[in-house]
Amino acid sequence: MQRIAREYFSPIYQKLGEVLRQGVITGDFRPVDPMHVIPSIVAVIVFYFSAAPVIKALMKIDPLSPERVAERRAFVLDFISAALSAPSSAGGGRS
Repeated sequence: MQRIAREYFSPIYQKLGEVLRQGVITGDFRPVDPMHVIPSIVAVIVFYFSAAPVIKALMKIDPLSPERVAERRAFVLDFISAALSAPSSAGGGRS
Protein backbone atom coordinates (compact mmCIF):
# COMPACT_ATOMS: atom_id res chain seq x y z
CA MET A 1 0.00 0.00 0.00
CA GLN A 2 2.90 2.36 0.73
CA ARG A 3 4.22 2.00 -2.82
CA ILE A 4 0.78 2.55 -4.38
CA ALA A 5 0.18 5.61 -2.21
CA ARG A 6 3.60 7.04 -3.04
CA GLU A 7 3.47 6.36 -6.78
CA TYR A 8 -0.17 7.04 -7.57
CA PHE A 9 -1.98 8.90 -4.82
CA SER A 10 0.75 11.30 -3.73
CA PRO A 11 1.10 13.09 -7.11
CA ILE A 12 -2.66 13.60 -7.30
CA TYR A 13 -2.82 14.75 -3.68
CA GLN A 14 0.04 17.21 -4.26
CA LYS A 15 -1.52 18.63 -7.44
CA LEU A 16 -4.97 18.99 -5.87
CA GLY A 17 -3.41 20.62 -2.81
CA GLU A 18 -1.69 23.12 -5.06
CA VAL A 19 -4.95 23.86 -6.91
CA LEU A 20 -6.66 24.48 -3.57
CA ARG A 21 -3.84 26.71 -2.28
CA GLN A 22 -3.80 28.74 -5.51
CA GLY A 23 -7.60 29.08 -5.39
CA VAL A 24 -7.35 30.48 -1.88
CA ILE A 25 -4.60 32.91 -2.92
CA THR A 26 -6.62 34.18 -5.89
CA GLY A 27 -9.78 34.46 -3.80
CA ASP A 28 -11.69 31.88 -5.84
CA PHE A 29 -11.86 29.53 -2.83
CA ARG A 30 -12.47 30.32 0.79
CA PRO A 31 -9.55 29.53 3.10
CA VAL A 32 -9.40 25.76 3.50
CA ASP A 33 -6.87 23.24 4.72
CA PRO A 34 -6.09 20.79 1.88
CA MET A 35 -5.25 18.12 4.46
CA HIS A 36 -8.94 18.04 5.43
CA VAL A 37 -10.57 19.04 2.15
CA ILE A 38 -8.95 16.41 -0.07
CA PRO A 39 -10.06 13.37 1.99
CA SER A 40 -13.54 14.90 2.23
CA ILE A 41 -13.75 15.30 -1.56
CA VAL A 42 -12.57 11.72 -2.03
CA ALA A 43 -15.12 10.50 0.50
CA VAL A 44 -18.01 12.28 -1.26
CA ILE A 45 -17.01 10.59 -4.51
CA VAL A 46 -16.06 7.11 -3.32
CA PHE A 47 -18.74 6.50 -0.70
CA TYR A 48 -21.56 6.65 -3.26
CA PHE A 49 -20.03 3.77 -5.21
CA SER A 50 -19.15 1.69 -2.16
CA ALA A 51 -22.68 2.19 -0.82
CA ALA A 52 -24.33 1.39 -4.17
CA PRO A 53 -25.76 -1.97 -3.02
CA VAL A 54 -27.37 -0.33 0.03
CA ILE A 55 -28.69 2.58 -2.05
CA LYS A 56 -30.16 0.09 -4.51
CA ALA A 57 -31.88 -1.86 -1.72
CA LEU A 58 -33.20 1.22 0.09
CA MET A 59 -34.23 3.38 -2.83
CA LYS A 60 -35.18 0.69 -5.35
CA ILE A 61 -33.05 2.32 -8.06
CA ASP A 62 -29.88 1.36 -9.88
CA PRO A 63 -27.36 3.89 -8.57
CA LEU A 64 -24.80 2.72 -11.13
CA SER A 65 -26.93 3.32 -14.21
CA PRO A 66 -25.45 5.91 -16.57
CA GLU A 67 -28.27 8.34 -15.77
CA ARG A 68 -27.80 8.06 -11.99
CA VAL A 69 -24.01 8.37 -12.25
CA ALA A 70 -24.47 11.51 -14.40
CA GLU A 71 -26.87 12.92 -11.78
CA ARG A 72 -24.38 12.09 -9.03
CA ARG A 73 -21.53 13.71 -10.95
CA ALA A 74 -23.51 16.93 -11.36
CA PHE A 75 -24.44 16.91 -7.67
CA VAL A 76 -20.85 16.31 -6.52
CA LEU A 77 -19.50 19.12 -8.70
CA ASP A 78 -22.13 21.51 -7.35
CA PHE A 79 -21.61 20.36 -3.76
CA ILE A 80 -17.82 20.74 -3.87
CA SER A 81 -18.07 24.08 -5.66
CA ALA A 82 -20.41 25.38 -2.98
CA ALA A 83 -18.13 24.09 -0.23
CA LEU A 84 -15.09 25.83 -1.70
CA SER A 85 -16.69 29.07 -2.91
CA ALA A 86 -15.29 32.23 -1.46
CA PRO A 87 -17.98 34.36 0.22
CA SER A 88 -17.90 37.00 -2.52
CA SER A 89 -18.59 34.36 -5.20
CA ALA A 90 -21.28 32.57 -3.17
CA GLY A 91 -24.01 35.16 -3.61
CA GLY A 92 -23.28 37.39 -0.66
CA GLY A 93 -21.48 35.05 1.69
CA ARG A 94 -22.02 32.12 3.97
CA SER A 95 -22.02 31.80 7.73
